Parts: sequence; structure tokens; C-alpha cells
Amino acid sequence: MAKGDHLIVRRGGYTHHGIDIGDGNVIHYAGDKIIKDFAVIKKESRKKFAGGGKVRKEKSERYYSRKKVVKRAKSRLGEMGYDLFNNNCEHFANWCRSGEHKGNPVSNVAGTVVHNVVDVVEDVAGGVADVVDDVIDDVADVGGAVVDNVVDDVADAVKSRKKVMKRAKKKLRDVADVVDDVVDDVADVVSRVKKL
Repeated sequence: MAKGDHLIVRRGGYTHHGIDIGDGNVIHYAGDKIIKDFAVIKKESRKKFAGGGKVRKEKSERYYSRKKVVKRAKSRLGEMGYDLFNNNCEHFANWCRSGEHKGNPVSNVAGTVVHNVVDVVEDVAGGVADVVDDVIDDVADVGGAVVDNVVDDVADAVKSRKKVMKRAKKKLRDVADVVDDVVDDVADVVSRVKKL
């Protein structure tokens, strides 16, 4: 591998891209592996870039000299604004080498990450919805409409492509708050029934 090469590493269910700058370091989008809202273009060691995976050279078009590819990569250090479909690590690496801001989230299986996250959120939301449904069945009309609205909002958030985890977490916290309120209401009803 040489200065200006487009590097790629498989990390679990997706591939990650960066630019080799020739000194043992790679410039790439770095951040949480799942939630990329705060990812930033950084210079990191090849070992850190690899994240335990095997780094290989990606065959991509190169219209610039190796020196210019590195210069282009360095010009974006500190940049944020990661977007899985419009501004991801593959887009960045291709732009550095060819000037073309392109990527294929299907071919690099980045789309799999989104689907995995959505599946997890749907499972969590489904589990919460089941608990909420059971409580509603046991306590007729005690906050049922509110819980239904929150569960619907969670389902809508799950369908959203961007910032799905951020919105889902907030909605799930709201559901948890409502469930707590319903449980408190159930406890009040039970205590009143016992007094009869």
C-alpha cells in the first residue's frame, strides 16, 4: 500500500474506506460504528483505521497524483457532516482520488447497517409496545390513547432513514415514561380496589 491509495477494511457487516497518506496513517471518517451523527474526518493510524480487520487496497479511479490525493484528503480534516447515503467514507475516498463525490452504499453493504439498526429499534419498540398493550388490556382507558400515540410515533421514527437512532431513543424514553405513569395508575387502581 502506498501514499494516496484508497484503503478499505471490512468491519462486521459493512466496509470502511479511507486514504493512505504514506506515513502509516489514514485519513477517513471516524466516529461511532453505528451512530455517525458526530463522525469527523480524522487522521489516524492504519491500525486504528483497521479496527481489527484486514486492510486492503481498493481499486478506484485516480485522476490526481498521489501527492494531490493526500493534499485533498488533508484539506477536509476536521469536517463533519457524515451522511450514509450522500456523504460517507466511500464518497470521501473517491472524491480525494477522482474529484467525484460518489459511493454505492449497497455494494459496500453500508445499507446493511441501517437495516440492522432499524431491526433492533423495531424489536425494542415491538417489545415495549407488547408490554404497553398488556398494561392497557389490564387497565382499561388509563392512558391508553397517549401510549398508542407514542407507539405510533416510535414506528414512524423507525421508518426514517436519517437520525433514526436519535429519534427512536427519545421516543422510547417517552414510552418508558408513559409506561411508568400507567404502572403508577394501575397501582392506584389496585389500592382503591383493595380498600373496597
